[in-house]
Parts: sequence; structure tokens; C-alpha cells
Amino acid sequence: MLVLVCLLCLSVFYVDLRRRQVYLWQIISLFILCLLRSIEVEGGILFTTFMAKFGWLAFLFASVFLYAKYVRRLNLSDAMGTGDWMMLVAVSPLFDATLYILAMTSGFVFSILAGFAISQYQKKETIPLAGLIGVWLIPILAFEGKCQYFIWSFLLS
Repeated sequence: MLVLVCLLCLSVFYVDLRRRQVYLWQIISLFILCLLRSIEVEGGILFTTFMAKFGWLAFLFASVFLYAKYVRRLNLSDAMGTGDWMMLVAVSPLFDATLYILAMTSGFVFSILAGFAISQYQKKETIPLAGLIGVWLIPILAFEGKCQYFIWSFLLS
């Protein structure tokens, strides 16, 4: 199932890079696969984990809204597309709350850096955030056990 998640993340990257949009079927399929994997690995979705992820997404939403409105003078939809938000929600069942927040935060940094590199070749104003986060998740999923060990050993020391 992990291979299907990775392949779907690559397809999101390809479509987002080419068109700067993602298809709804991709996001829904990714969400269903992530839910199935979460149930398979953890036996269900814990309410506290869900609330921590929701809190982080709410903080992120408020930050992007304030940045777009007061700094860039943009609408929220111009700053971050619907597909980007849906991608963040779709992959949320894959990780526990700590790893999810760290993976998405580092994914944003990766997306900004990769977006600058892509903008040198493609003259588009937007960054393919959903696709780049999908690509970023592939190595994190491959080394998920080691990532969790590193995070918990770092937090407990």
C-alpha cells in the first residue's frame, strides 16, 4: 500500500508541475489510501492525534491568511490553492502528530527552495506546493521508523 501512496504522490507532483492544479480524484484516492494505511498500522485514528494535526492546520491557515491579507495584499486563494490545502489534509492520516507537523514544516521549506529552482526554468508565479510536498513525503515514508526514532530520542534527551 505504501508503494501506491508513493506513486500517487508522484502523479500529484507531475500534474501540479505541469498545470499548477491537482485533480480531485488524486486527492480523494490519496486520502483513502492514507486512511487505510493508518488503520492497518495503528488500528485506527486517535482523537488526540487528529486534534493536534487540526490545530496545526488551523495555525497554518491563519498564518497564510494574515500574510496574504496584510503583507502581500492578496486573496487567500491566490496565496495557497485549494489543492494544496486538500493535499495537507489527505496525507494527515499517514503520521502521528509530531512527525506530521515536522514533515509538513520541512516540506514547506523544501517546497520554497525547490520552487525558486523551478521558477528559473518555468516562468510561472506559483509554486507547485501539493506536488512538491508529495515528492518530499516519499523519502519520509521510506524512513518513517528511523524518523520517529530520531524525533523521540531528540525530544526525550
